Amino acid sequence: MINPQANRSFVFKWEAFDLSTRWHYHPELELIYFMKGHTNSVIGDGFGEFAEGDLVLLGANFPHVLQENPAFKRQYPEERPFGLIIQFTRRFFG
Repeated sequence: MINPQANRSFVFKWEAFDLSTRWHYHPELELIYFMKGHTNSVIGDGFGEFAEGDLVLLGANFPHVLQENPAFKRQYPEERPFGLIIQFTRRFFG
C-alpha cells in the first residue's frame, strides 16, 4: 500500500514474491510481471496459475493472493518465484 503522506504515486518492487501474504486488496492498481517460477493464485473469484512471462494488471480494491505452487516447489525446492510488482494510484497517469 502506498503511503499518501510520502507524496508517492507508485511503488516499484523487484524481488521474490511473498507467498505468505494473505488474501488482501488495496486502493492501488497493481501490475505484476512474472520473471521466474510458477505460482498459484486466487484473483477475485478465479483460481489460476502464473508462470514466467505472464503479465497481470489488477484493479483497485480487487481481492487477490499469490500462493505456492506445489509442483514448482518439489522440482525447485531452493528457488522462489520472482518478479516485478508496480503499484500505482489512479491519479498516477494524471
